[in-house]
Amino acid sequence: MSNLKTSESVDFSILVVDDTPFIVEALKTFLSSFSADVLEAANGKEGLEIYKKRRPAFVITDIVMPVMNGLEMSKEIKKIDKNAFIVLTTALEDSDKLVEAIEISIDKYLPKPIDLKRLEKILLEFAEVLATKNAANKNRKLLEEYKKALDSAAILTITDPDGIIKYVNDEFVHTTGFSKEEAIGNSHSIIRHPETPKGLFRAMWHDIKNKKIWKGVIENKTKDGESFFVDNTIVPILGVDGEIVEYIGISFDITGIRDMSHRNLQSIFDADESLIIVTDDRFEITIANKAMLKMLEVESMSEFYKNGGAIYDRFLLRDGFLSKDDLVGSGHKDRYKKFKKLLTDGDKRHRKVAMLTPSGEERYYAVRVSTISDKMIHNRHYNIFSFVDITELEFMRQQQIDNIKLSSIGKLAAGITHEINTPLTYIKGNLEILKMDLKSSCASDLKDEFISYCEAMEDGIKRMSSIVESMREIAGVSRDEKMPINVYTTIVYSLRMVYNRAKQICNIRVNGRPFDMLLDKDGERIMMMAAPQRLEQVWIIILNNALDEFNKSKLAFNDRFIDIEVLEKLDTINVTIKDNAGGIEDSILPHIFEIFKSSKPQSGMGVGLNIAKTIVEDHNGTISAANNSEGAVFEIVFKKNEES
Repeated sequence: MSNLKTSESVDFSILVVDDTPFIVEALKTFLSSFSADVLEAANGKEGLEIYKKRRPAFVITDIVMPVMNGLEMSKEIKKIDKNAFIVLTTALEDSDKLVEAIEISIDKYLPKPIDLKRLEKILLEFAEVLATKNAANKNRKLLEEYKKALDSAAILTITDPDGIIKYVNDEFVHTTGFSKEEAIGNSHSIIRHPETPKGLFRAMWHDIKNKKIWKGVIENKTKDGESFFVDNTIVPILGVDGEIVEYIGISFDITGIRDMSHRNLQSIFDADESLIIVTDDRFEITIANKAMLKMLEVESMSEFYKNGGAIYDRFLLRDGFLSKDDLVGSGHKDRYKKFKKLLTDGDKRHRKVAMLTPSGEERYYAVRVSTISDKMIHNRHYNIFSFVDITELEFMRQQQIDNIKLSSIGKLAAGITHEINTPLTYIKGNLEILKMDLKSSCASDLKDEFISYCEAMEDGIKRMSSIVESMREIAGVSRDEKMPINVYTTIVYSLRMVYNRAKQICNIRVNGRPFDMLLDKDGERIMMMAAPQRLEQVWIIILNNALDEFNKSKLAFNDRFIDIEVLEKLDTINVTIKDNAGGIEDSILPHIFEIFKSSKPQSGMGVGLNIAKTIVEDHNGTISAANNSEGAVFEIVFKKNEES
C-alpha cells in the first residue's frame, strides 16, 4: 500500500459490523494498517452501542444482519451524527436497499466480495477529508480563541463600506454605554467627541477609502457624555474582486494610560518652584502645580475647578503689568486664549503680573507661555503658563528708577531750600524783634495775646524750617550738627507743632500723661547726641501719618488715642508711638520705609517715612513698623553713645 503513510498521518478509529466472523477478522487485519483502533460488532444493535460509547470516525457494516440490520443501525447513527462516515457492504443485489441507503445519506456502498483496492481508496480519501476537516476545526477553534482574546481586550466594530455599523462586541457596549441594538445601523458619529478636529476624520476616510490601514488616537464620548481615548486601527476588508466590502475597527481604551501620562506631567510640574498652569488646545485648564494651588489657597484640582479656575482674577492693576481687565472675553476659555496672545505677540516689557500672596504680600511674576505637542493625540497640544517670581528684581529696578527721581528732586530741593531760607530768615528775625518790643514797651491789654500770636508764628516758622530741612534731606545736604539734647523735649516740641490739628482728631498721651500745651517740655530727662530739629521731624512725620489714618476711622473722639512712650534702658533709648486708627495695609507694610511708597491716594510723593528712616539711621538707630490688634506701632531704638 503505497499511500499507507498518508492514512497513518490521521489518527481515527474504525468500527467493523458483520455477522460473519471470517469477514470481520479479514477486515480487521486489513484495516489495522490504517488505524490502531479497529472495533468490531456481530450485529447492528451491538454496533450501535459501541458507536454510542466510542464514536468511531469510520463505520463499515453489512446490510443484512440479525437483531438489527446495517441500514437500521446506520439510520440511528446518522441521527446521532449526520456527518458520520458509513460504508455499506452486501452480497445481495437489492435495489430497494440501495435506494434506502441513499435516502439516509450513506457515504459509500461496496458489494461483496469486498474489493480491498476500492476499500483502500475509500479509506485514503476519507483520511484526507478527515485531515482537512480536523485542520479546519483546529483553525476555527484558534480563530474563536483569537476572537475571545481580542474581545476581552479591545473594542471591535465592523461597518459596511459607507461606515454603517454592522457588528459591535461586548467591550464596545461596556466602554461606550450603548447597547448593540443602539449601535448597529448607526455610524460612529454616536460616539464622536464634538471637540475632535474634523480634519482628523477627513484624513482617516481618505486613507481607508484608498485601501490603506489607518492608525491613530481618537477622543470619543460615552452615551453619558464622558470623554475617553482609544488607540484605533481601521482595516479595509477586500472582496475577491479587490473592492472594499467592509471595515474592521480595533480600538484599545488608553484613557488610563493617558491619565498616567497626565499624572507624570503633574509630578514634573509639582517639582518646579514657579507657579504653573497648563491648558489643552481648547484652553481648558488640565494642570495646576502645587505652587499654584498654594498661591490660590486651594487643596486640590477639584477645588480649583470648583472655584472657577480663573487665575486672572488675582491679577492686580499696576502700571506696566497685565491685569484681568486686559484679558477680555466672554468666558475663561476666551480669556486664557487672549492671555496667550498677549504673552506671545504683546509688548515684552508687559509680560508680567502682580498678585497678592495668601499672607497679603504683593509679589511680581514674569509670565511665559510655551506650547508642547500631545504625543498621544495628533494635532493636540498643551499650553504651559509659567509664573516666575521677580519681586526682588522688580524692587531693584524700581529702586534704580527711584534713585533717578531722587537725584532730580535733590537738585530741585537744593535750589528751593536756598531760595526759601533767605526770606524765612528775614521773617524770623523781624518776628523776634517784634516779640522783644512787645515784651519791653507794649502796654496794651492785648499784650499777652499778641505775644502768644508771635509764639504761634514762631512755631509755624519752625515747621517751615523742618519742611526745608526735609528737602535738604532729599538733596543730601543737611547741615544740622549733633549736640547733647533731651529726647523727651523734642517730642513735646513736635506735639506742640501738630497740636492745633491733633486736638480736633484724637487724644495724645506721653508716658501715660495726657498732652496739652502746658505739658513741661523738661518733665523727663533722656539725653543723647542728636540734631534736635531732625528728631522732631521724625516725630512729626509719624504723628501726621497717624492723624491721617484717623480720618478713615469710625471711632468716637474719646475712644481715639496716640500713645507715645519714651524709655531709657541700659544701652538704648526706646521711643514707641502707637495708635488705634486701624493699622497699616498689609500690602504696604513690608515696603513702608521705601521712597515713593504711600498708602494714601492723596499723600503726594511718599517720601516722609523714608526721610524718617534716614534720620534715625543717621543717629545710630533703627525704626520698625508693625500692626497690633488696634492699629499701627512704630518703634525707634537708638544706641547710646559715650557723649549722651
